[in-house]
Amino acid sequence: MNQATGIEALVCADIARRQELGVRKYGQTVAANPLPLRAWLQHGYEEALDLAVYLRRSMAEIDGQAVPLEPVAGRTEASQAISRLLDAQAEEIKRLRAEVASWPGLYKGMEAERDALRAEVARLKGGASE
Repeated sequence: MNQATGIEALVCADIARRQELGVRKYGQTVAANPLPLRAWLQHGYEEALDLAVYLRRSMAEIDGQAVPLEPVAGRTEASQAISRLLDAQAEEIKRLRAEVASWPGLYKGMEAERDALRAEVARLKGGASE
């Protein structure tokens, strides 16, 4: 049998890594696992469902479709606290952006004040404006 090349070689390497991970996690290969056939079919079906979700989400992103975030039932108190914190941070970012947007006008006001102070200093010194 020929050695795999290209993308196929990458897939083979991924399979080998997954097998190593599985042996470390479960202490055996899939071939040695004594699960009944129905359990293997259930595992495969669940993996296929996950794959369908990943594929559809990726297609939506490519197509520029907005995917609304839905609240997850049974969220823990900690995740709700984190959500509140993130919402508060988002509001603070909005506030800071609005503040920064006002800075050009602030600088103009500061320049005018600086010029007025320079003129006053020059007047008090009895000299010309700088």
